[in-house]
Amino acid sequence: MTWIYELPHKVKIIIAGNHDLPLHDDWYELNHQRWSYSGHAKPQNRERILELLKGKKAQEANVVYLQDESHFFQAKEGGRLWSVYGSPWSPEFYNWAFGYTAAEGPSLISKFHKTDILLTHGPPRDIFDRTNSGDLPGCPTLAAALPHLRPRLHLFGHIHEAHGAHVHSWSKGNVGSVQNSAQTQADEPMVEDDEDDDDVTVFVNAANWPMGQRKLEYQTKAFVATSFIIVLKQQVDNIINHRYLSHDLARTLRRLKSMKTSFGPPGDSSLCIYATDDLELTIQTFTVCLEIQRPRTIQDHAEKKQNCGPLDGKTTNVNAGIVPTSIKTIVSFGDSYTDGGVDNGSALLPPVLIPPNDEAGGRSTNGPVWIEGVSGDWGAHLMDYAQWGACTNLSLWPSNPRKVDFIDQMATFLGQSNQLDPDTTLYSIFFGINDYIASLIDGDQMPEAAQTILNEIQTLSSPPTNGKSFLVVDVYGRGNTSAWGEAYKQQVFDGLKAFHEGSAKLNVAYVDMAAIWDGVLGPNPGYQAFGYTSTAACTVCTEDCNQYGWCMDPEHYFYWIDGHPSKETHRIMADWVEEVLQSCKA
Repeated sequence: MTWIYELPHKVKIIIAGNHDLPLHDDWYELNHQRWSYSGHAKPQNRERILELLKGKKAQEANVVYLQDESHFFQAKEGGRLWSVYGSPWSPEFYNWAFGYTAAEGPSLISKFHKTDILLTHGPPRDIFDRTNSGDLPGCPTLAAALPHLRPRLHLFGHIHEAHGAHVHSWSKGNVGSVQNSAQTQADEPMVEDDEDDDDVTVFVNAANWPMGQRKLEYQTKAFVATSFIIVLKQQVDNIINHRYLSHDLARTLRRLKSMKTSFGPPGDSSLCIYATDDLELTIQTFTVCLEIQRPRTIQDHAEKKQNCGPLDGKTTNVNAGIVPTSIKTIVSFGDSYTDGGVDNGSALLPPVLIPPNDEAGGRSTNGPVWIEGVSGDWGAHLMDYAQWGACTNLSLWPSNPRKVDFIDQMATFLGQSNQLDPDTTLYSIFFGINDYIASLIDGDQMPEAAQTILNEIQTLSSPPTNGKSFLVVDVYGRGNTSAWGEAYKQQVFDGLKAFHEGSAKLNVAYVDMAAIWDGVLGPNPGYQAFGYTSTAACTVCTEDCNQYGWCMDPEHYFYWIDGHPSKETHRIMADWVEEVLQSCKA
């Protein structure tokens, strides 16, 4: 780790793998004796290892350790926000760490986020996974998920002798088989021919190379196997002629250099990959730097109209004091957009569809809801009290079809006498949709609805709860606006300002998701720019439907149930919240 700390790069992102035994906590307790080496009969100290990875020295050196979580970074101040998802898992292999069975694969891979950079220890099946014995131990579930995930870059290792790089154009269909030509004796190009297509994924097996049948000069030197893969940012001199580059990789890099996608020497906004051959001081390295410009999520389209601003004046996206890295618990209140299927703060059911039921674990969608995405990315414990059909205050809305509201959710939470640390707990509040619908029938009671939200924040910030951090999310009109709806938003926003500037000096954030609905449902840029093929609901299918009456392509539908976001949209919502909290600091 000292060597990693001392590297000059701005960001160093690492994951574990099957050789990082102590980091797989439950597995290590059961198996450490089997893998004990001389002098290590006792379990190694996991906390000390985590301190090296995540402690003060690691933080000062900008080392980021990811274990089934996302990280966001900027290559330069004010530049593009890059997303990385890192996972240490690979298919089970001789009872090493971080292994999973074929039956466990779908549940694990389904939690992978759409991201710019996918960082996994193991490869997908049939992509740089051929061993010297001819086996293909890559993950078939991961391979099947790639057309949906479509990262700009998928970086992995594990199968050392299969190292190589490949650029795949999704306009050509699915990836197929891609292997190192030294093993297959093939001479096929590792980059496809359509230079004008920027809908591509770069696959890199960056495993260290003195393994298997590789006969490199330094193979006789002391070799320290590592399962860490490191993603860094670095200016590059000339790597194409590096004497340790494989023929495949050198050819790929030459082709990348001539493509429309830019290739080194990059500016600070470029993405660079750095992989180690050896952890000795005599290490040899190769570096690939590239930048692929392809719209991926709402952030790509909305960056220029982010509408960040101060906690003053008109409503805007703003974060006044919330530090995501300090949050260990999220308590969420809301309606069906936040309802995880369990409304008493206890553990949620897995977000899995069991047809013909169209609710994944009781959710009004086909997967996790947005707040699960945020809590998962932050590694925070989620306590969800949201209920489908909920409004702020039932006494205001006789027409509300379900008799549940924010006040009831608060009663449930407060009745549990939870002992939560105010310094590490975030309270999330997302209401307004059902209030706005009811206002079209019952008249404009939106000022009272706004006051209800502020009253409950006051309660949560007072003894015995003493909450300090509050997030309010809004998309009341889902693409529509009204004078009384905008006034409702402004009243809540002004109230947050008062809480922040008052004697308690609460940490507050306001996230307006109107940009998502406006961007998708409106003409600029329109739903197709986000990868959607329809703004309709998948379960309200009229043609080309499956046996349950659902659409055949739910990954490209904006809604799942009528008026309710699909899991893809929920992921965008989670990304949007994280983007605002990161970029809109007051």
